[in-house]
This record gives sequence, structure tokens and C-alpha cells, in this order.
Amino acid sequence: MTRAVVAGVVQVRIYVNSAADEYCDIIDRKTIGDEDCYLGSGSTGAQILWKEDGEDTIVWAVVRLGASSLTLFEIQDAWSLDPVLDITDAPANWAHTTGKRVRYHRDTRTWSTNDGDKTEYLWHSAGYLPGQDPDTGNWTANDELTLGVFYPRFSVGDWVWCVRDPASGFWQVVESYKDVIRVKLIQDLYECGRARGYVIVKGEHPSEVIPVVVFDRLGLVSSSLLAVSGSDGRLRIPAGMCAYAKYFADTKSWEVFAFGHCHCGGSSSSSISSSSDSYSGSSSKSGTSSGSDSSGSPSGSPSGSQSDSGSSESGGSGGSGGGSDKSTAIVPASWTTTGYTALFIAECPEVRFDDVMVVKIAKVNMDLPIDPKFLEVSEAGSVQVCGCVTDIPVLVGAVVEGDKVHVRFAEENPNQNLQVVIRLTGIRKGFRGLRFPDRTRAQFEANERFIRSAYPSR
Repeated sequence: MTRAVVAGVVQVRIYVNSAADEYCDIIDRKTIGDEDCYLGSGSTGAQILWKEDGEDTIVWAVVRLGASSLTLFEIQDAWSLDPVLDITDAPANWAHTTGKRVRYHRDTRTWSTNDGDKTEYLWHSAGYLPGQDPDTGNWTANDELTLGVFYPRFSVGDWVWCVRDPASGFWQVVESYKDVIRVKLIQDLYECGRARGYVIVKGEHPSEVIPVVVFDRLGLVSSSLLAVSGSDGRLRIPAGMCAYAKYFADTKSWEVFAFGHCHCGGSSSSSISSSSDSYSGSSSKSGTSSGSDSSGSPSGSPSGSQSDSGSSESGGSGGSGGGSDKSTAIVPASWTTTGYTALFIAECPEVRFDDVMVVKIAKVNMDLPIDPKFLEVSEAGSVQVCGCVTDIPVLVGAVVEGDKVHVRFAEENPNQNLQVVIRLTGIRKGFRGLRFPDRTRAQFEANERFIRSAYPSR
């Protein structure tokens, strides 16, 4: 009776095909001298824990049988769905990358890769987002495979657990697709409704490529500070906003749980930003209404008019007989000898507020929400688009429709992204119809004294 080892660590004789091989398996007989060997090194089989030096020869080795092949790797390259030319039996439609094994170093008690280690192909068989019909949200063919993109949990530099498939010999990542995604809405999302959007993917692939349908199954829209009322009075999150969505298996749908402007602070990346967040720039134009129909301030301007430009200092070189001194905003400046400089405030014949929207969108016709604060301080129906430019040459137009700006492209391309800068202008609430109002000499002189009051030595 011959004894055999089923599992555990055992000493064996193996034929070494390559000194870098880390596994051994049954092979056709190899004969070196008068010794026959039926175990050969390679990429599958039992794990080699130690072996003698040598290549194309038979050596002693210590191997582990029956142990788990679960191994930690560090991802070295971006994921790809392209065929691997040097692997003829590569699995079809699997995403792949390369990785190096992460090893434990007992002397330093740390985990890291070794520079001299070879890279292995890592495969992702279950990492794709479920496909959806863009109109109904019903499941269809996988979008990522159809569009040739991939939205993995891990990217370059991340550590992932992989298991070696005994049938194919390929390392497979032990993970599924992300179950929480970032979504940019291209339709208004109404309370307890659904809307179309794009998955926001940063880094390895351009954003707004993978279509997705999200649902508000818990009525969260009504509790969001970003919700606005539509023309029908229903609450909605406007198109152009972003949301986090989580996949739930019981409903087979992506359900939203948080909303945002798609950016933080002053950044305009992948989102809508607005200069109306502070209004200090917009309201400065109202300072030109000095001497309007109300009295009570030195310039004869309505009470509160001058305070709207209170963020601006006054100064100038002194007025000539043809006009007033010039209001300015004084700000710190590193290039001046005094440490400060003046920016002159724009003026116009009407009392207007301006706002600027900076958006990064797919090249498709869409509605972009106007800041409701800007609409509230402007005369109803007076807000218009006075400028619209893109960062690449395209034919584009924009028009205000209700509380949104409707952007239209001569040719749509949902796979192309661009930045659009839109300038809005609107008449300040309470000043409709006021244009080039008459003023007296006394009002002019009172206004000059007020402006120059910041410079007593003048």
C-alpha cells in the first residue's frame, strides 16, 4: 500500500520550469538522468513554500496541499475590457488589470510588494453594474460591457483579495460591483419618482458615460434643502444636481439617499457653481442707483441701496465737471506698495444684478436650475441670459425658461463633456422701469461728499 498526502505541508521532488514559479502541478513525465518526475512548477496547483535553487532541473521543494489560494495583490494598472493578446484562452468580457503579490515581512512586521516580483493578471468576473433601460429603469444588457467602460471598487495602488480559479488558473478578484454610486441627474427628480442620470466616474474613465435610472422610493426629495417647486407645485431636485444612490436587491433599483451641488466650496468641477452664493459681486451694481427716487440718504438713493454696495469702499481721483467720483472695492494685494488695491465697480443705466453659472455637462440638451436666491431678489420675468460660452468650439444657445436655463446644442453627443459658462442678468426687485432717472445739482454734490467721505484728506 502506498501512502499519500491529501492536505498539508509536504516535501516533494519537482521539475522547475522557471525559478520564478510559485506553484506546482501534475505534469507529463520529466526525466533528468535516471530520475523521473511527475510534478512541475508553473502557475497552478500546490503552493511552493520553499525550493532549492535551479531551473530546468529536478529539485527538492516544500509545498502546501489543499490550502486556500486566497492571496493579497496590489493593483498596478488601470482596468481594461480590451482583449489580452498574449493570453489566447483569456475569459471573454472579463475586465482585467495586473497586480503584484503583497507579502508579509517578518523582520519589519509589515506588508508590502517586492520590486523584483513579477506581475500577474487579475480578472474581474462579477464587477459590472447591472444594465438598465434609460426610460423605464428595467434591467437590460450590461451597460458597462456595451459601452466598453468599467466601474470597479478598486483602482491603481489598492490592495485586493484574489482567489486562483483551479479550472482556468486565473486570479479572480473576490469582489462585486460598487453598490453605492455618484449620479449626476439629467432629468428633474420628483418626490417618489424616478429620473435619468449618469454615473460619475473619476480618474480612469471620463464622467457621464454610464447611464442609470435612480428612484426616490422613500420620498426624500421633500426633505432636501435643494428641493424646489415646479410649475405644478410639486417638489423636485432639478436636473444638473448630483445624488448618491445605493443598489437594493429587493427592489432591483438604485435608490437615492443624499443630494448635492456636485462640488464643494468654490470648485466648479463636474457641477454647477454660482457666483450668487454670496451676492457681494452682484449687489455692487446697485450702488449705481445713487440718487434714485427715494430720499433720506446723502445721494438721494433709496434706503438700503447704498448698503447693498457696502462691501465696496469709495474713492477715486476726484470728479470732473462731467460726472461723479468712482466707487471702488478695496482688497488686499501683494503687488502694491501699500498692500491694497482698488477695483472699480461696473455701472449701467438700470439697477441690475448679475450671476454667473459654471457647469460641466455632457453635450446634450438639458435644463439647468437657476439659483433660487438670485430669482428671489430679481424682478419676476426679468432674468435673461446675456452670455454663454464653452471651453471647446461648439454651437450652443441658452435661454431662461421659468426657474431654469435651457441649454441647446446644434449637435448632441452624450459621450462628450464640456464646460459652459453662462452669465445671467436681472433687474433688482423693486426697480423695474427705472432707467437714467433725472437728478439735481444738489443731489450730485451730496453724492460726491458721501463717496469722498472715506478720504477725509481729499
